[in-house]
Amino acid sequence: MTQNEIQKTAGDLFFTLLDKGYLPCDNLLVISYIDSDEIRSYVKTLANSAGVKIVKKEKYIHMLVNPYGSIFASSLTDLKKRVKNYESKIDLYLMGIICLILFSEADTDMSTKINWENEGITYQQLEELTTKILNYWKTIDDKNDGKFSVKWSLTIKNLYNKWKLLHYNKVTNGKIRYSKNTKFGIIDDAMKILEKDKMVFTRRLHQTSIVTPTVVFYERLQARFGNLGKYQDRYELLKSLINEAKNSDEVTI
Repeated sequence: MTQNEIQKTAGDLFFTLLDKGYLPCDNLLVISYIDSDEIRSYVKTLANSAGVKIVKKEKYIHMLVNPYGSIFASSLTDLKKRVKNYESKIDLYLMGIICLILFSEADTDMSTKINWENEGITYQQLEELTTKILNYWKTIDDKNDGKFSVKWSLTIKNLYNKWKLLHYNKVTNGKIRYSKNTKFGIIDDAMKILEKDKMVFTRRLHQTSIVTPTVVFYERLQARFGNLGKYQDRYELLKSLINEAKNSDEVTI
């Protein structure tokens, strides 16, 4: 390949990944990337300049935005535009907690992971886990005069109070509606963010919705949460906090 052809192929791959987030490994652009040291080198240069990384896994190649120093890192303003029922930053924080809970279901022992792959996880189960975790964290925070919130930079009191005030769900003509100011509405918005990136598939039924993971989900979980740099320890500790809460005796808010 000529230098112009190398640069064009590398540029086409980079900007396609920027648009789609991932590509299957049998894509012609990806095959060229795998086979050519020159193309890989040029793509790496583009990625470094933009603050992203390109990660090849078994089925797909992924573009991941670095959590810091990237021109493509989502600001809070950008995230608000993607979320339909956003009311406040607390809503976005709640969605983040729900996503972390979902990740913890996959990044766990094999039996739990297989159960989720085979049966999925319902919105009711996600609501119960979120309630249990927030209740557990609130109990710890109260016992420690708010020091738990400060240590983890988590607005536990606000998260707990907002979740407590939300209605469980809304039913119209016998069908659950994922409307504003409901727990199911917040959960649904969190899942839509993951759906947009094809990380989960959601079956929306009359009485519930069931979330199942995709190959993209597991590959991104491996690629992202094994390479968080200075944030890796925080992720591992947050995961431990979530699992600790899951195994506690705390019940509903």
